[in-house]
Amino acid sequence: MDEEKIRMVARTVALIREKAEVILVSSGAVSAGIASAGLQIKKSLSIPYKQAAAAIGQSVLMQQYTLAFEVHGMLIGQVLLSKDVMENRERYVNASNTLNTLLKIDTLPIVNENDTVVVDEITVGDNDRLAAMVAQLADADLLILLSDVDGFYRNFGKKGATLLSVIDTITEEIREMAESEGSRYATGGMVSKLDAALMCQSAGIHTILTRGGDPASVAAILSGESIGTFFPADTGGLSGRKHWLLHYMPTRGKLIVDNGAAAALINSGSSLLPRGIVAVQGDFRAGDGVAVTRTSGEELARGISNYGREDLVRIIGKRSEQIPEMLGTNGAPEAVHRDNLILTPDEQHNSDHP
Repeated sequence: MDEEKIRMVARTVALIREKAEVILVSSGAVSAGIASAGLQIKKSLSIPYKQAAAAIGQSVLMQQYTLAFEVHGMLIGQVLLSKDVMENRERYVNASNTLNTLLKIDTLPIVNENDTVVVDEITVGDNDRLAAMVAQLADADLLILLSDVDGFYRNFGKKGATLLSVIDTITEEIREMAESEGSRYATGGMVSKLDAALMCQSAGIHTILTRGGDPASVAAILSGESIGTFFPADTGGLSGRKHWLLHYMPTRGKLIVDNGAAAALINSGSSLLPRGIVAVQGDFRAGDGVAVTRTSGEELARGISNYGREDLVRIIGKRSEQIPEMLGTNGAPEAVHRDNLILTPDEQHNSDHP
């Protein structure tokens, strides 16, 4: 563990905290645990050993951060997250409340993935996406991604490479540049950085990608200097709830709709009514997330179903006023209410009602 780098991070955060509230996303627990326990480092180190190393390393890492931030008179609080926190609405709200309360009591949250229990199904995967998740949880204004490059370059690694100072929209061309085989920084995580920026853009959060290592340059960002690559937030950023529906809600079923229902969702911002559904797939209950697709199979929206599979199968194709007779109860007139439904990004471009 490089203690000087940790002290540098502390100096950087201290400078930024003079102008704004800060949440730090930092990993290193597994490596710290391996070093402390004297474990032999192997590429094929089993998951239980990695989790054990993380358990040992978390305290070591936090001890170093505690010492580094004490120099600046700052108190820290550790927050461990995994992807399932984002997929469960109640946990999402609780995590958000924790982060914002730490900020209110003038404590620096230091966030890491919970490597002691995480498995493939709930892993975030990298710090860039984790940082984007945290930015959304905290309703942040700005995400700063620190890398080993100055920003995003066109023709990176080639003669005449140019830094893109602003990327308004992450196009297929931009993504292909990051994914290209000849790009050294494709394997260094540039794709995940684009994913993080895209997640934040749609949530109304600005993102800046720049080189880490110089506290003064990072602090200068908050003074309005043009540093690195700036990904401006969408002006029509989604609400926290709609963003959760689109990016994190697990779907347990699929509702296939006719062309009329698809047009109503896209063009009129309507709720999804049972009469527009032609088929139901999956095993889900009322309150579960579902994908809404065209008959061609293209997904056009996601939402929370007011009905479980069995009841919905009985009322698809029926008018709302027929529901009490079909089910023997006064159920909701909508299969998915508009407040609990979000169009996919491709369909949002074709609609004024995302």
